[in-house]
Amino acid sequence: MIKREFLKRQLEELGRDLEKVIASIQNLKEQGKFIEGIDMVQNSLGSIFDLSIEKVLSMLPDNFPERLLKEKKLTPVHLSYLGDILFAASELYDDEGETEKVKLLHNKILSVFNYINETEKTFSSSRNNKIEIIKRTWN
Repeated sequence: MIKREFLKRQLEELGRDLEKVIASIQNLKEQGKFIEGIDMVQNSLGSIFDLSIEKVLSMLPDNFPERLLKEKKLTPVHLSYLGDILFAASELYDDEGETEKVKLLHNKILSVFNYINETEKTFSSSRNNKIEIIKRTWN
């Protein structure tokens, strides 16, 4: 029971930290600071998930969530946070006209969010809104 409470607190703390990171990325985006925003994404991906944006872009979307769960020992909660960071990164790339990177990221984000929707019992309106934004972008 103590271990479960500890893990719960750890995930809650991670969530708060990532919300701050995403808010900072959004703030940099609004200020037009693309390079600083991507640097923040890179740092977050590296320190939290042991990933790089290049690695994420090169991975196939089909088994993306399963591969991360297995190789990086992520939980569905981690996947959700990863999806949020990748969504923020896609917005930065979109502002810079990097359409191919946006499309690659959107494919990964959809893969992650669809996996979570299929495997988890929790509903997230934020997650579903992001899915709808991505679908509207490419339809």
